[in-house]
Amino acid sequence: MHRAIIAAMLVRFALAQSVTLPERLPKAVRDFGPGAARGELSCAVEVLQPVLNFASRFQAGYVVRAPMNTYRGGGHHWDVVFTVTPREGSGQPVLFTDSVDLPDDASSDAIEEVHGLFLLGEGHYHVKWSMLDDLGRAFRKEWDLEAKATGKETIAMPSGTAGDLAWRSATEAPASNYPHRVTLLVNIARTEGYPWTTLLAVLTPLVERLSSASVRLVVFNLPQQRELFREDGFTLNGMNRLVHATNWLTGRAQPGPFKHQAGVWDLLAKLVNSEIHSTEPADAVVFVGAPWWIQEGMPSGFPKPDKGMTPRFFSVHYSNAYARRFPPPHPAVGWQSDMQIPDQLPSTLFDTIKQTVLRMNGKISVIQTPADLSKAIAEIDRGGK
Repeated sequence: MHRAIIAAMLVRFALAQSVTLPERLPKAVRDFGPGAARGELSCAVEVLQPVLNFASRFQAGYVVRAPMNTYRGGGHHWDVVFTVTPREGSGQPVLFTDSVDLPDDASSDAIEEVHGLFLLGEGHYHVKWSMLDDLGRAFRKEWDLEAKATGKETIAMPSGTAGDLAWRSATEAPASNYPHRVTLLVNIARTEGYPWTTLLAVLTPLVERLSSASVRLVVFNLPQQRELFREDGFTLNGMNRLVHATNWLTGRAQPGPFKHQAGVWDLLAKLVNSEIHSTEPADAVVFVGAPWWIQEGMPSGFPKPDKGMTPRFFSVHYSNAYARRFPPPHPAVGWQSDMQIPDQLPSTLFDTIKQTVLRMNGKISVIQTPADLSKAIAEIDRGGK
C-alpha cells in the first residue's frame, strides 16, 4: 500500500504566502476560533530551517503533506494562516496567509504536498501555524527558528524582521539604470538540487535589482517543451501570483535530463526568435535557472545574431554547490536518481541553455553565492561590456 501511495503522489508547491492584516483574512478564517474545528486535519508539517539565500536574506518555511482520500468531488481548498513573532526587537507578530486550491483530479491514494516560504532577518522567532480545510477540519503546529549568519555575510534584511517573498526595505532603491527593457527566461524544469526554493532565491533579487527596467517574465519547462507563463511589466509584487499560476506543473513526472528530446531545441529557438524579432526588443535577455542536457546537438538552422543586434543575451546559472545548501526533497517525493547531474558530463551531452547563449554571443555567469549573483547583475547593468 505504501508503494502505491508513493507512485500516485502529487507534488504541488504553493510558496505564495503573503503578509496581511487580520481584517483581510477570509471570513471563514476570521470566524474560526478555538474549539471551532470539526475534527483534526490529517497532515504532517516539516519545518524548513532558515538558510541564507542569493538575496542575502534568510529563507525559512515549511512542507505540508496530506492524503487526499477524505475529499470527494472538486472545489476543495486549504486556508493557511500563521504568525512569525520575533523574540528580539519590537516583538510584534507578522501575520501570513495563503489559500491553496486542491486538485479536482487527485486520486484517493494521492498525497498532496505544499511548500511555504517566508523571509527573515537575523534573530530568534516563534511560529504559530494553522491550516483549515473547507470541511471545517484544522491542524495546528508551533516551532522556534534561529536565523544566524555563520560567517561575515552582510544580511540585507534588518534583524527581527519577517516578510513574504515580495519584502523590500522602504529605503532600497533600484541599483540598475540599464537595461531599460529586460526579458527573463526562466527554466522551471525540476532537477535534483534545484527546487522552487532555490529558483526563487535567484529570480527575486534579479527582479528587484532590475526594477527600474520594464521586465518581461517568461517561464518555461524545457523537458516538457512548454511555455507556462508570460507577462510584460512584471514586478516583485507579482512573485506570489507567479508561483500560484505555475505550481500545479512543478510536480508532474518528468523524464531524466539525458533522454532523447530534440524538441528542446525547438522551444529554445522559438523563445530566441520571439525576442530578436520583437517589435519592442529588450536591451537584455537573461536565461535563469538550472541547465538542461540532452543528447542532440544544436541544429544548423538555429537562430543566430545579426550585426548590431538588440538584445544582448545572458545566462545566470546556479550550480549544485549552492543548491545543496537548501533542504533536499523528502525521499517520498520520488525525485529520481537518474535526474542527478554527475560531476563529469560525457562529451556526447549538450548543455542546451549554455549553447543557446553562446550562439547569440552572450555572457555566461555561474553563481554559487550572493556575491556571484551581484556580479552577474552588474554585468547585465553594463550591457555585457
